[in-house]
Amino acid sequence: MIAHLMRNAKDMPEDIGVGCFDETIARLRAANKLMHSANVALALDDLEALSFLGFAAAHICELRERGGFRSSSIGQNTRFINRLLKESTDAN
Repeated sequence: MIAHLMRNAKDMPEDIGVGCFDETIARLRAANKLMHSANVALALDDLEALSFLGFAAAHICELRERGGFRSSSIGQNTRFINRLLKESTDAN
């Protein structure tokens, strides 16, 4: 689940068809929401919430060691969302 949501913009093909914009934007927004929710749960040391979000125990340990998801990852997704929004507007 997480691997599917966590594809970064650099991994996305440059030539995305116009029909894929909405799906890609939705996926990136979901990833950002998940990362943000995980960071909040980590800050509160709420392991139950992390488990509810779909994180396995090993991944929770890794997130705790790293201090959660980097804000730069969330920012990169946000920039890619904005780029896709602009490109979808330009394509129409």
